Amino acid sequence: MLWIRSADDGGPGSVPLNRNGTIQVHERFDGRPAEGWEPTPWQEYLSADPRSFLFRREEAAGLRPPSTTPSSTPTTLTYRVLAAVAATAVLTVHPVDIEEGFIDTSGYGGGPNAHLEAFAIDPERLVARPTDLFGEPGYRFWIVLRAGAPLVAVDESDATAWSASGGEPFDLVDLHRRSNRDVAVVAGEVLRRGLGG
Repeated sequence: MLWIRSADDGGPGSVPLNRNGTIQVHERFDGRPAEGWEPTPWQEYLSADPRSFLFRREEAAGLRPPSTTPSSTPTTLTYRVLAAVAATAVLTVHPVDIEEGFIDTSGYGGGPNAHLEAFAIDPERLVARPTDLFGEPGYRFWIVLRAGAPLVAVDESDATAWSASGGEPFDLVDLHRRSNRDVAVVAGEVLRRGLGG
């Protein structure tokens, strides 16, 4: 599940995007009551005009679109790169999946993702930080799998990535800068390194 929350711990705003469920608005970001948005199946989003759908969701969640595109942060760049990685494999015979470092099933048997153990991540990074959701460091990590095998793990807090095939960690922000800010090129490089190239 991808969960959009307020940057202020305990601030208003909660929009869960449950990949195996629905798109929801639990709490508006402007503090007003969340009304007018029923849990929406993904099929409705996929068959709708995406801009119109997102505009309606922003309104329901009390979010105002920015007047200009903000600069990428390590976290937003992580999400952009992971989305591009997923998009590259939509029509391939080798399915790509992206999993959380902590499986959140709303109380149905989730927990730390065992795939995270495939990476040589410094143990200090796996210690809980005050900013970790529910004090769980796994929420900071995303894992790219291909045909069920872990390829790459990314810590969204600083966009550091590790390949399951070994080697030194690499920095998505640096790759983005060196590629003239081309997210598709960074996604290709992430897959190449994950495959041991």
